[in-house]
Amino acid sequence: MESVKFLEDTSILDTIFLKREERKVKADSTITLNKKLYEVPSRYIGTSIDIRMDDQGVYVFEDDKRVAEATLVSMKDNAHLKRVRSPFSLTQEKVKEDQDHV
Repeated sequence: MESVKFLEDTSILDTIFLKREERKVKADSTITLNKKLYEVPSRYIGTSIDIRMDDQGVYVFEDDKRVAEATLVSMKDNAHLKRVRSPFSLTQEKVKEDQDHV
């Protein structure tokens, strides 16, 4: 019994047994995990992030602390989402219109 040490902070047990993966966040703020698409906060675009998961969810960790939860992207809802056109494509169309009028 002398060699048994008890944890002072038991909250660490919640994260110790999570499965861990590392993923690079795509330009649309998504990651692929187990053939499913998840959305993460946009501040991680272009970076590799520490992902931990269990049966209840997928979580983003920084410095061994949970900072966000990844949400599963609904392909059905995503297919009907209205997109805003890129401001870059609008400027290119404007340049083309101006060239046509000259």
